[in-house]
Amino acid sequence: MPLTILIIENFYFLRLALRRQLELLFPGVRVIEADTPTEVLALVQLNAPQIVIIDIGLTGSVGLKGVKYLKNIIPLAMVVVLTGYKDDIHWADASAAGADACIAKATICTEFPLILTRLVQLQATCE
Repeated sequence: MPLTILIIENFYFLRLALRRQLELLFPGVRVIEADTPTEVLALVQLNAPQIVIIDIGLTGSVGLKGVKYLKNIIPLAMVVVLTGYKDDIHWADASAAGADACIAKATICTEFPLILTRLVQLQATCE
């Protein structure tokens, strides 16, 4: 079964850019998308993603509680938080909530491929 990555992001063009980058980095990856918190539960139950990328500022979300929720329902999944800020406070909060990585949106072009490659490699060793 191919690696499944769930992107939870309400901005269409950012979701599209993330999807394309994932498909280029990991040929054969299955990318699924949600743009509202209400879509997440159904997608998680149907697809059991191994990696989840979540916008911590998602409209209507409950912030870091969403990360905790994801880790409770899919504990083996790795969760990557996208944030508009790059500072230690946001990373510490995301980490305390259970996130495996935190990426500032301003650094997506540089950090995203490196962090996702590392997480995909870790997921492969867990299978």
